[in-house]
Amino acid sequence: MKNHEPPAGRDQEHPDPQELHRPIPKIFLVLVALLLTWAVYYIASQKPGLGSSSTPEAKQSSTAAPTARAG
Repeated sequence: MKNHEPPAGRDQEHPDPQELHRPIPKIFLVLVALLLTWAVYYIASQKPGLGSSSTPEAKQSSTAAPTARAG
């Protein structure tokens, strides 16, 4: 008869999970890439000076002295 010894504690545990090469889900990476692409496009497509109070043209038109009417 063979003497059966119980396995050691470490042998009974499940193996540790592997994260492989990509620990973040692929769908999350795609979502971040799409939002970043949209943000860059949105900023690049804006035309400066349209109603912006930070441009010199907008400041001059809003602070210009009113013209006097003859009357």
